[in-house]
Amino acid sequence: MRRESRWYGSGSVLSEGVVFRTLVFLAGLFACIPVITVFSVSIYKVIVLLIAIYLVISGRLFFLVTGLQVFAILSLITCFITVLQLPNAYANADLSGTLSIILIALVAPCIVSDKAASVGFIDGVMVAGKLNVIWIYIQTFLSAVFAVDINDLLFTQILKMVDVASQYKVHGLVATGLCWNVGGITAALLIVFILASNPWWKLLTLLAGLLTQSSTAFIGLALCACVLILKWLKNASIVIQQKIPFGSISIVIATIAVFLFMCSVSAELQNTVISYLDITVYRINTILGTRTYDSSAQAHLGYYTNLASLLNNAGIIELFFGYGVNCSGLPYTALFGQYAALDSWAIESDIVNTLLGMGLLGCISLYYWLVKCVIRSWSTNKTVAALIAIFIICGFFYNLQSVNSYWLLLVEAALVRCALDTSSIDNSSCTSAMKACRDEQ
Repeated sequence: MRRESRWYGSGSVLSEGVVFRTLVFLAGLFACIPVITVFSVSIYKVIVLLIAIYLVISGRLFFLVTGLQVFAILSLITCFITVLQLPNAYANADLSGTLSIILIALVAPCIVSDKAASVGFIDGVMVAGKLNVIWIYIQTFLSAVFAVDINDLLFTQILKMVDVASQYKVHGLVATGLCWNVGGITAALLIVFILASNPWWKLLTLLAGLLTQSSTAFIGLALCACVLILKWLKNASIVIQQKIPFGSISIVIATIAVFLFMCSVSAELQNTVISYLDITVYRINTILGTRTYDSSAQAHLGYYTNLASLLNNAGIIELFFGYGVNCSGLPYTALFGQYAALDSWAIESDIVNTLLGMGLLGCISLYYWLVKCVIRSWSTNKTVAALIAIFIICGFFYNLQSVNSYWLLLVEAALVRCALDTSSIDNSSCTSAMKACRDEQ
C-alpha cells in the first residue's frame, strides 16, 4: 500500500510541507545545472542531503523495499568491498557515487508518497531544462560572434566553481548548456521536449539538441519525436479541427525572417550554422551506416566489443559486485590502456558502467527497477512510459542514469508516481508537463 503524505493542513504542518516541496523543487532544478557549485560540491547534492536530514529530524523518513532500495544496498556492499583497494581518485568516485545512490533511495519514498512533491521535482527539472536550452543558444551565439567561451569565462575563470565548464572537440567549442558535457543535461532536454505543453519549447529544444552535436541527444530527440507523432496521429481528428491562430503564424514567419537576416549579414554566423549542419548530417549518416565512425563513436563501440574480454578478466567478486561504483574505467584502462593519463574515469554507457562498476547484481537490480517503471506507467500514461524507455535506450550510448549524481533515478520515480496519479491531480496544482500527458487518460 502506498503511503500518502499528511503534510496538508494549517499552521506549522503546512509550513513543513512547503519547506519540503521547496527543497524538492530546488533539487530538481540544480540536478540539471551541475556547473553551479559551492566549494566545488554540487548544489544538487547539498540539497538532497538537506532533504534527508530534514526528513530524519522531522521523523518523516521511512523505507520501502523496491528495486531502487535494493540497488542502493548493493552499491553500499560494492563500496565496502572495493573502496580500500582503489587508488585515491577512484576511491573518491566510489564513495561519491555510493552516497548519491543512498541519498536518492532515502528521499525517494518520501517524495513519491507526496504527489505534489513529485510534480514539484519534475517542475524543477523542467525549469532547468528550459534554462539549458536558452543557455545553449547563448553559448552558440557568443562563440560564433565574439569567440567567447561563456562557460569557461563565467564558471571557471570568474566564479571558479568548476575546473572544466565546457567541452572542445576537433572543430572547436561544443554547446553543452549548463554542464561541461551535454550528456549531463540530455535527459532534461528530452523531458522538456516531450512533456512541455508549449510547442515553441519543443521546437527550441529540438534545435538546441542539434546544436549540441551530441549523437545521444539526437537519438533521444528523434525517439521522442516519434512518440509525439504517434500521439498526434492518435488524436488527429481533434488536432485537425483546431484552428491555428494568426498570431502564431506571424511569430513563426518573423522568427525565420530574423534568423535569415542575421545569417545574411554575419559571415561568422553563416560559417557556424554550416559547420553545425555538416557535423549533424555526418552523425546522422554514421547512424544510418553510410559513413565510417568518428573517433568518439569508435570509442563508444569499443565499450561493447571489448566487454567480453573485460568480463573474462574479472574475478568472482568483480563479476558479481564490480570494481567500484563509477569505477568502470579502472579495469578498462588496466586491460586496454585507454585514458591511462586520467586519474579516474567511467565508461560512457549506463549498462557497461553499471555492470563493471557494480557487477551483475547491481546491473540486474537497476534494470529490473527501470523496466518495472516502464511497465507500471504504461497502462495509465504511455508518454511517461515511453520517455523512461527512451532514457534506457539513450543510456546505451552515454551515461544518463549513472555518474552525474544518479539524479535521473529520482526523476523516473517521480514520473511513475505522476503517471499513476495523473487523473487525480487537480488542474490548479498540476504542472504543465503533467497536463500535457492527461489527454491519455
